[in-house]
Amino acid sequence: MKRTFAVECENEQTSVSISPLSEEGGVSEYRVEVRQREVAPPQPVKIVWREEMRDMLSVWIPDCGRNHAMGQWFNPTVCRSSFQHGAPVLAVWGKRGRNRLTVALSDPIVSSEIAFWIDDLRQRYEVGFSVTLFAEKTDAFGAWEAILRIDAREIPAIEAIGDVYPFWKREGFAVPVPPAAAEDPLYSSWYNFHQAPEEKALLEEMKIASSLGFRTLILDDGWQFAGPSSGNYAQCGAWEVDGEKFPDFKGFVSAVHALGIRVMVWFAVPFVGVDSPLFEVYRGKYFYIDRGLLQAGVLDVRYPEIRRYIIANYRRFLEEYDIDGFKFDFIDSFRA
Repeated sequence: MKRTFAVECENEQTSVSISPLSEEGGVSEYRVEVRQREVAPPQPVKIVWREEMRDMLSVWIPDCGRNHAMGQWFNPTVCRSSFQHGAPVLAVWGKRGRNRLTVALSDPIVSSEIAFWIDDLRQRYEVGFSVTLFAEKTDAFGAWEAILRIDAREIPAIEAIGDVYPFWKREGFAVPVPPAAAEDPLYSSWYNFHQAPEEKALLEEMKIASSLGFRTLILDDGWQFAGPSSGNYAQCGAWEVDGEKFPDFKGFVSAVHALGIRVMVWFAVPFVGVDSPLFEVYRGKYFYIDRGLLQAGVLDVRYPEIRRYIIANYRRFLEEYDIDGFKFDFIDSFRA
């Protein structure tokens, strides 16, 4: 199928080319090449095209939840993706859950946005698509390329979406094979205790969990501050076990191990809470500070000392408490 792409970029030093690579069985691939006259952080590059609006009933992106509504031009569906969030794939479904168009980008690391909208202003029964590259701040480069894949096969939409992963894998972005322990039954303290886990009660839970075949415990949020649930992350940052909730944390870990259960500990990787003694220490080295729901600063990992601080916390827990792993939370909050 012949498509016409329009390219939008404010940087006159940037050239963009889109060339067809293959078209087989309803799947089209295009090579996208971005070149800059000098090595520099790029400005966003937007690629826009239109398709016939036929048998399109809903739209899917990885984090759409229950919302499959098709937005108009002023409220498009946008799939945002980068190395720490989402994945660059958007699918439009027709009747009986059949695929109409599944759009994917071969590079899941670079910051990108795939958008879809109903183009009713033109009164030509069309829908619009766009792929925006370098949607967030990106490292400097002179040349970059990726493949844009458009799947128009009339097959079940879940199959079209499933075929995107082999495409990513072919381009060198394979998901690591999870360890066998990832398949074991897992108990998370969050669902019974929320931000108020407590050593004695949790150990009694683990005795029951062990008899039922559970083999991993996630000690979730709340171990790092005193008192009941706060609903925010104002006290994150120092990452010291609260002595009232866990009077003997190393002993607790050993007791859980004796039941045949591994221990993973929750950390909100990016946060230093506004009430943490470290909040002022790292002033000026946050991507941003959220004084609303989170009540925390999001650390700017571009600073070597920030990376050292984060890594040191995890090394300390491994060495001092003999834990088995981590639950790293809120990594999607890392953004400029």
